[in-house]
Amino acid sequence: MRYKFHILCSISLSIVLLTKIFPNYFDSLAILGLIIGSILPDSDIRNSKVFQSPLWLIAIINRYVVLLPASLIVLVLGKKDAFGHRKLLHSLLGLLLLTAFWSALSYILIDKFKLDSYVFIVILTGMVIGYLLHLLEDSVTIDGIEPFYPLKNKFNGKMITGKISLAFWRSEYASFSYSVVILFIELALIPLNLTYFFFVFMASLIVFRIPFMI
Repeated sequence: MRYKFHILCSISLSIVLLTKIFPNYFDSLAILGLIIGSILPDSDIRNSKVFQSPLWLIAIINRYVVLLPASLIVLVLGKKDAFGHRKLLHSLLGLLLLTAFWSALSYILIDKFKLDSYVFIVILTGMVIGYLLHLLEDSVTIDGIEPFYPLKNKFNGKMITGKISLAFWRSEYASFSYSVVILFIELALIPLNLTYFFFVFMASLIVFRIPFMI
């Protein structure tokens, strides 16, 4: 899936949840983190649009400070493709490594410059949600992902990426349409308390997958 659809779908699917979790201006920071997280997994491919975006520095750090050393370690363990597209960074292990790295870096910055830790927590939370949604969105494409990499358990669907297909209901454009419908449903249910709304959010992710699995 192309990066603009990752951003649009991720925002549509989770913006209501983020505004319920983080009040006032903090929801804007969470959405910023969401946008960052929704395209970071694609820093595993050098010609990705993320390297041409304002996030190019973060993408370079992800690719060469986190992914490359981790790939070398995985290589020692017998996996030769960790540095490839939709491998390590498109897995829960990749999410764990990046979260640990950016959390550690945030802690250093907070401690050194006496910054507001809550701001970093909000942004990192948005990044994690955006990252997970990226994995969800790629898991319904024809190529799919291996979320438990280095284990070979592939999750894929029938979404056609990169062009408008005659099967519109299985295209990237349709994925955005589905996510907007889900957005309006979530808006209608926004009076629910956070606990119940979280279950609504999880159910919406399942609903998002269904058209690409049948």
